[in-house]
Parts: sequence; structure tokens; C-alpha cells
Amino acid sequence: MTPDAGSATLPSTAYGEFFHAAPVAMIVLRAADLVMLEANQPYLDAVGKTLDELADRYVFDVFPNSPTNAGSDQESDLRSLMTAAVATQRPVTVRGFRYDIPRGDGFDVRWWNVVETPVLEDGEVVYLLHYTEDVTDLHRARTQLTEAQAAQEISAAQVTRLAEVALSLTEAETVEDLERIVVTGGLTVLGADGGAVVTPTPSGEWRVTLSESLGPDVRSTYATLPYDSPLAGQVSARTGALVLLRDRADCAAFAPEMAAVSDETGRSAWACLPLSVQDRTIGSIAVGWVEPQVFTQQSVELMEGFAAQCATALDRLEKAEELRRSSRRFQDLAESLQSAMLTEPAAGGGMEVTVRYRSADDVAQVGGDWYDAFTQPDGATMLAIGDVSGHDEVAAAKMGQIRGLLRALAYDAEDRPHGDSPATVLTRLEYVAQGLAVSELSTAILARIEEATEAPGRVLRWSNAGNAPPVVLQPDGSTLLLDDKSDLLLGVDPTFPRQDHEMVLDPGATLLLYTDGLIERRGTSIDVGIADLRSALGALAGVPLGHLCDNVLEMLAPHTGEDDIALIAVRV
Repeated sequence: MTPDAGSATLPSTAYGEFFHAAPVAMIVLRAADLVMLEANQPYLDAVGKTLDELADRYVFDVFPNSPTNAGSDQESDLRSLMTAAVATQRPVTVRGFRYDIPRGDGFDVRWWNVVETPVLEDGEVVYLLHYTEDVTDLHRARTQLTEAQAAQEISAAQVTRLAEVALSLTEAETVEDLERIVVTGGLTVLGADGGAVVTPTPSGEWRVTLSESLGPDVRSTYATLPYDSPLAGQVSARTGALVLLRDRADCAAFAPEMAAVSDETGRSAWACLPLSVQDRTIGSIAVGWVEPQVFTQQSVELMEGFAAQCATALDRLEKAEELRRSSRRFQDLAESLQSAMLTEPAAGGGMEVTVRYRSADDVAQVGGDWYDAFTQPDGATMLAIGDVSGHDEVAAAKMGQIRGLLRALAYDAEDRPHGDSPATVLTRLEYVAQGLAVSELSTAILARIEEATEAPGRVLRWSNAGNAPPVVLQPDGSTLLLDDKSDLLLGVDPTFPRQDHEMVLDPGATLLLYTDGLIERRGTSIDVGIADLRSALGALAGVPLGHLCDNVLEMLAPHTGEDDIALIAVRV
């Protein structure tokens, strides 16, 4: 029975662009009823469907059981994987999973690597990210190797060594790793006397990685070749053709340049096999022998099977590298944006101020947590810290708007009645943000520190809009939690009356403002997190301010990566 899809809409996220730009096939399903909500183009291409054919549909209505997959209930098997991911709240990975895809009046036999990743909200699995990699070509290539072994009685030792090389290919992490594995291991297994791997470069030329046995001069001469090179390896990579040159006469007949290659390398025979994936040729392998060769069906099938393994591995690595490059470009841009918005702190009256920011372990490496410290025209120091919901580039942009407004309003508050009151500034921020349509749900603390007139030390006034409570570290190592009742978060009700609080900071005291990422940990209450913070601070009395901040971060949030963290420490 098909579940009721309801209104299957996927909330917009900061990663929508990455989802659709990623070179790997993915869909998003609602966990409750396995209704498909979104699919990227690589997925649509892989299954031969349009988004309109998938959206708001129960996944197994679109991809039912296949009558050609005898002896297996593919629908039940896949549902079990998805159910396990939801139940355990952990990703479930299966490699080499057969799931036939409906095509016209029949089904295409397909093999996949599948990862089911649960997406949680408030501790509950709301979505499933279904990642698939079509490994049908790889499966068929492995099948071809097995069949070639059985049919042609390939020696057990050779098959074992080829399987070891194939396993090494699956573990390769870069294209350079693959090239090294092929030229140092694979060619030897094929009984060759050297050879090369040909792959395209970003500039449109051919990169040629040659066996060391061909000598340093040859490796240097042929390391990079033009796209239209007439050599057999480049022709194979460019056209997808299998090129078999049995001896030097074949080489000379193919192209004068190949005759020169034979002379320079001392190799009489060459087999050049295209590296093809789904009708795309992404390179080639050139296999060379000193003696002339007779290419039998058995030997060609063996080489083609190995080339298919290499092609699949190369395709995987190139896609992964492109994704890494895209991530790096985006990360650099996002970090530049974050750095531009979070300016250097300043404090007046000889006070010392230090700030720290640590992002969640996230692709963007930016977030909605923010801080600010600056002096007003009368010399007083203003401190601000807060958290706009989210830890991505959208949250960072919203944070920049709120932070910029607050800084301007706080600096310009001196000539207004009660204008320097933190509560008044936050109230004005709410009014202006709403009027300019940039209001966002955010926590914040705004504090003002000024000279005390009747006692040593400094007067601290602050207003708290739903942020974690400040902590004061006294010179003797005791701590004071400023846990006066906080006001409503920003972005909810601009008419909400906000309150100021006041105390005197003794000389040598340290004030710490921070966002909730410092004290919130999965499975632990906030009260425990605050208690741990006070204990950590108590052990750091008298420590230089920068070291204090670093130690607090390391003791309370040792690179957990679950949330952004911002903090400001001021020593009077």
C-alpha cells in the first residue's frame, strides 16, 4: 500500500546549491513515509527519470521490484537499509547492491554502492539522504575477469595478483595514486615490460605517467603531450579506440611518431586501451613489451577487464577531486566573508580584550555566531556577542547585517536619552531591523564597561537577549555567574521591554561572554556545561588572557564540531 505523501516540500537549506552541483547521485526522502522530495541531476541521469516523475512519490512506487532479479526482493532489501538508518540514526552503507531500474517496458540490470544517511532535527530523523553510485560497469568488469579466468584458464597466480591490484585501485585517494598503482603493479601483472597511464590535464593536454623502467629521458620527454598527439596512447584516450600494435612494423604503419617511441623505449609491441565509463572516455593505458606480441582473445579480454577497473577508479577520483576543489573555493570565499565581518576588538581605559571564534565542522567553516568590542566616543567600551540561528554562509550573512546595525546604533547612542543603556540599544536594534526587513531570530548580549566614580574597578551594565549567562572570574579564582533572568530573543517582539543589569568589576577581574556552543554538548544539560566552564575558569586565574581563552576552548569543546563558538574575554 502506498503511503500518503502529503505535502512533500523540502525546506530550503544553505546547501541546496551544493546538492544540485555535486557530481554524485543523491535524493532526499522524507523519513516518515519514504516519499522522495528532491533529486539532483546526476541521480536523474542515473535512473533515467525527470524530477516531475519522482517528486512527492513513494520511492517504491517509482522503483518497484524487478521480475528479472530472480531470487531477490530488491524492494524489501532497500527498505531494510533505509529503516536501519532511521532506527539507528547512523549512516548505513552497502556496496555492490543489485537494484534493477524500470526502463520502458522492462528493467535495466544495475549494481550500486548505496549510503543511507539520516538527517536529524531535535533528535529525530526527519529526512534520509540517499547516495548512490552506479557501479554496474565495475561489476560487469569484475564479472568479465572472472569469466575470462574460467574460460581461458588464466593462471591462479596472475588472477590473484590482478585482484590485489584491483583492490589497491579501490583504495586510491588521488589520481596520482592510481597512476602509480597501474605503472608499478598492474602492468607487471599483465606481463608487460613497462607502459603508461594517460589522463587529461585541466589545460587540455595529456598527462602521461610512465614506468620507471622506460628511463628518465623518456619519462621527461613524454610527460606532457598535446591533445592532438598522434601517439597510440593519446589516440586511444581521444577516440575510445583499442589500439593493438604487434611489432615495430605495426608501430611505423600507425604513425612515424610511434616508430620513434619504439626506438626510444626499446619496446616493440604496444596495446593501448581506452579508460571508458558510461560511454565517456577519460584516459587510456599504454602497455608495452620488448618482444613482438600475438594478441589473443584471452590476453585482450584480460587487459580490457583491468582497464575497466582502472576507468571506474579514475572516474571516482576525478569526481571526488572536483568536489574537493568546489568545496575549497567555497570555503575560501566563506572564510573571507567571515573574517571581513568580524573585525579586530578594541577596549578603552587600558583594559585587555581577547576574542576567539571556532566554527562547526562544516563545509563552509562559517556561521551565525558573532562578537564585537569597540569604544564609544566617551571612552566607554561596548561588548557584544550573539548567535543567529544556523552555521553556514546564510547565517553568516544575516549575522553581518545584525552585527553592523548594532555596532552603528551603539556607537551613535551617546546623545540620546538613556541612549548608552544596553537595553535601549537592543530595543532600537529590534525597531530598526524590523523596519529594514532584516530582523532575524538571534541571541545577544550587549554590555557597556565604564570607569567607576565611587570605587576602584569598572562599572558593568548589560542586557541579555536569550544568550548564555556571562561569567566573571575574580582575581582569587572564584567565579560569579551573571544569571539574572534574560530577556526575550531578538527577532520575536520589538515591543518587548528589555532590562539592564549592573555590577562593579574589581581590578584584575575577567569578564567572559560566550555563545551556547561552548557549554552545550549532546547528552549533557546546560547546567552541567556552565558548571564545567566555571570549574575551568577557576583553574585559570592569573593566566594570560589569550591562553585562558585557548585553554577554555580546549577543555570544554575539544574540536567536537557540533556548533559554532564565539567568546570575548575582558580583563579589568
